[in-house]
Amino acid sequence: MASTMIEPASMDKYEVSLNQSIQELLDQQSKSNIVHKDFVSNFYELMQIRANPPVETIWVYSALKFRSSNPPKDELLGRLEAIKNLFGLISACSVSCSSSESIILMAPVLYELHNLVVDMKSQSISSKTEKKVMQGINSLSASILAFINICCSGDHAEKCLIRPLEDLVRVWIGGDEIGGSKLFFPLLSDGIIQWLSEEDNNGADELAGAVIMEAFLFRFCLDINRGTSKQELQKDLITWSISSITGFHHVYFFEILVRTLLDQTLPVTSLLKSEDEGFLRKIVCDAVILSAYSLCSKNAALARLIVTHEAVEIYRRSDDQAKAISYINAFSTSNIPSQLIKLVKNEIGLISKVAKPSGSSPKAFLQWLLKLQDQGFSLFEDGTIESRARLAMEKSKSEDELVKSDRDAKFEDDDLFYVDKEGEDKVDEDEEGEDVNAKFMAAAQKMKLGENESGRKRKQEKKKRKEKPIKFTKYNLRGNSEASEKMDSDSEIENPVSNEEDSDED
Repeated sequence: MASTMIEPASMDKYEVSLNQSIQELLDQQSKSNIVHKDFVSNFYELMQIRANPPVETIWVYSALKFRSSNPPKDELLGRLEAIKNLFGLISACSVSCSSSESIILMAPVLYELHNLVVDMKSQSISSKTEKKVMQGINSLSASILAFINICCSGDHAEKCLIRPLEDLVRVWIGGDEIGGSKLFFPLLSDGIIQWLSEEDNNGADELAGAVIMEAFLFRFCLDINRGTSKQELQKDLITWSISSITGFHHVYFFEILVRTLLDQTLPVTSLLKSEDEGFLRKIVCDAVILSAYSLCSKNAALARLIVTHEAVEIYRRSDDQAKAISYINAFSTSNIPSQLIKLVKNEIGLISKVAKPSGSSPKAFLQWLLKLQDQGFSLFEDGTIESRARLAMEKSKSEDELVKSDRDAKFEDDDLFYVDKEGEDKVDEDEEGEDVNAKFMAAAQKMKLGENESGRKRKQEKKKRKEKPIKFTKYNLRGNSEASEKMDSDSEIENPVSNEEDSDED
C-alpha cells in the first residue's frame, strides 16, 4: 500500500479522479439500475491508495458492495443480515477517518434500517419472525449509538465534502429526481435538510450532527413502539435523552435537535402514531430545556430560547403552572441568559448603552432581542430563526390580548351585580385593583343591610303588641263551668283581634 500511495503534492489529482469516477457512476445509474462491476474495483483502489481516504470513497464503495448482495424486499431476515454486514464493512473502512466522517458513514446504515422497519409494518409475517427481526434491529441500533458515542469523543476536524450532498444521496437511492435527501434522511425535517444543503453548512461536522439526530430519534421510536406503559417509559427516556445529549457533546447535533423543535411536529410520522409523536416531543422538550448542557452555538442558544418560551406559554395557558415555572427556572439558572447577553455585548459593545431585559424569563429576553434587532443590531443572522422568533411573540401577544379581552368582558358582566345605595359609602367602579370578589362582597353586604332593616321593623311591631307578660294557669279537667269561667277571667293571653276591635270602638 505504501508504494502506491499518492504523494501530498498530487492530492488535487486524486480528488479530480474521485470526482470523475463518481460522476460516471451517477451517469450510468440515471440510464440503468445495473452498475458495472468495474466500478467496484475502481473505488476499492481509490479507497486503498490513501491512508485516510475521503469519506466519499468509502461511501460509494460500501454502496456498491451492499447493492450487489442486497436480498429481495420481502426477505426481512436476509435484509437484516445484509445491513449488519454493511455496518461491519463501514466500521472497518472508517478506522482512518476523522470522527465526523466516521459518523457520516452511519447514515446509509440508518437509512436501510428505517426502510426495514417500515416494510416490516406493511407485511404480513409471523410473530416469531417479527420478534427475531426486531431484536436484531434493536441490537444494531444500540451498536450504532455506541459507535457514534466513541467517535464523538475524538477530534472534530472541520472538513468540507468534495461532492454535494445530493450526489452522495443519489449513489444510494438512484435516480435523478431532486429531493432525494428527504427519502435518504427520513428522520430529518425539511428545514434541516434545506439548512444542510446551504453552502455554509456543507461541512462534515454539520452532516455528522444530522446523522446523530437520526440515530437519536430512531432509538426513541423503537422504544416507544415496544408498547410499554408511557408512565413507566417517560422517566427512563428523559434520563436517557439527557445523558445522550451530554455524552455526545456535539454542538451541531444539539443545534439540529433544538431547531427541529421549532417545527410543529417531529419528523417521525413514518414510525410513530400522532399521539406517540406528541409524547416524544414532550420528552425531547424536557431534555433540551431542563438539561444543563453548556456546549451551545449562537443559533442553538436563540432556538433554545424560542423553544423554552413557547413551552412555558403552552403550559401556562393549560394551567400547568408548576411545569411552566420549572421551565422558567431552568432557563434562568442555565448559561443561556449570560450567553445571550454576551451576544449583545459583542454586537453593541457596552451593554449599558441599551435597556436591559425587563425580567429573567424567556419571554423578556426574546422581547429584548427582537427590539434590539429592530433597532438595527444584527443579532438574528439566521432568517429562519428570526422569523420563528417573531411568530412566537406575535402568537403570545395575540393570546394575551384574547385573555385580557375575556377578563374585561367578565368584569363588565360582574358590574351587573354592583349595588349602590344612597347615603352609604360608594365603591368606585373604576378603582384599580378591584376584583370580582370585592364587588360581590359589596353587593352581598348591602343586601344583608336591607334584610336587617326589615327584620328590625318586624321586631318593633311585635314588641308593641306585647303589653303584658304571658301567664299560664292550671286547667280543671273536670270541665265545670266555674273553672272555665275562672280560666277565662284569669287568663292574661290576649287576643290580638279582640284588642284591635276594642281599640276601634274606643
